[in-house]
Amino acid sequence: MKITICGSITNAKKIHEIKAELENQGHTVFSHKLMKMYAEEDQETIKRVKEAQYELKMENDTFKWYYNKIKESDAILVCNFEKNGIPGYIGGSVLMEIGYAYVLDKKIYFLNPIPEVGYKDELIAAQPVVINHNLTQIK
Repeated sequence: MKITICGSITNAKKIHEIKAELENQGHTVFSHKLMKMYAEEDQETIKRVKEAQYELKMENDTFKWYYNKIKESDAILVCNFEKNGIPGYIGGSVLMEIGYAYVLDKKIYFLNPIPEVGYKDELIAAQPVVINHNLTQIK
């Protein structure tokens, strides 16, 4: 299966590990190059994420990159770890990626349960499968 991984760049190390695990299971996995750079502790990338992440997103055209990879994929895996004190955090960019996947009729998997956020109804309406860290449920 072709899978695009979505999640907060601040969790890039965990996301990179999940990518490797999925690839070991035989999946083709797409993850943006910025995730790898952040996971490998590229200091310039880390600095820019902290100071002006929007600039990196614009320079790398991440919205279009994710849209095109999701279009090419069978599914997305939302790696929604805790962030900002919110268990299962899903930010604005990932919410958009979930929307892309939904309108493209792709399978949507959440690594962790749906967070308690103001847009919880939209997340539920996307009909994700919550796998509770069990990557073997991705089929």
